[in-house]
Amino acid sequence: MGIMLQENGPLSSLDKPDVPCSLYMKELQGFISRVMSDYFRQFQCVDFIYDSTESIAQRAIELFLRHASLLRPLGEGGKMRLAADFAQMEMAVAPLCRRVSDLGKPYRMLRSFRSVCSDCNLLHTKYYHNFPKY
Repeated sequence: MGIMLQENGPLSSLDKPDVPCSLYMKELQGFISRVMSDYFRQFQCVDFIYDSTESIAQRAIELFLRHASLLRPLGEGGKMRLAADFAQMEMAVAPLCRRVSDLGKPYRMLRSFRSVCSDCNLLHTKYYHNFPKY
């Protein structure tokens, strides 16, 4: 979550519409690609590799959702970057599984949270001040 906030200040101050995704997502995509090419592509047992790495993809999605749910309040630039990150997350974990849609509950949560954030704009409600602060 620190990387999500560190780029050019907090996400609430980002008003650059030309930024496709966050530094967090770029680093995650690069790391997963590097791990798959450097360590796992050399093995011939593809089914075993996918069975083993699907749990990593599921956990990565769960942690991303946990961190994304903590980001508030968001400015317009932050909302755009978070929406781009939701789309990029699916592509980031794709090398870890046969099909991203086969990841089960974490994948469905990612799709649901993405649509809730874009449709209802729950991250910027008038009830924001009533949320518990920890």
